[in-house]
Amino acid sequence: MAFFDDLGKTLSETGSFAVKKAREFAGTAKYDAQILAEQKVLDSLLKKLARLSYDSVKALEDKSNSETYIQVTSEMMSLCKDIEASDIRISNLKNEKNNVKKELT
Repeated sequence: MAFFDDLGKTLSETGSFAVKKAREFAGTAKYDAQILAEQKVLDSLLKKLARLSYDSVKALEDKSNSETYIQVTSEMMSLCKDIEASDIRISNLKNEKNNVKKELT
């Protein structure tokens, strides 16, 4: 009889563990999706910044094109702010995900 009691206890503990892990996965999966989406935004912003950096250097080569340089520099500064905001959003999402994990453990 002890064997069946131990077996029942083991099955119960295993079931509880599986439920706990399923909750953890469900609780963090939405954050993973949001982080991935925000990372794509960040990658796009960085790509635009790289292009503008190139355009800026080319505008500097052409001394008569100072207006373009000023415009490109302004756009670069704006992109830098957007990149910083995206970095912060990713960091916040990661923190929220970690908090959910802690709550579920």
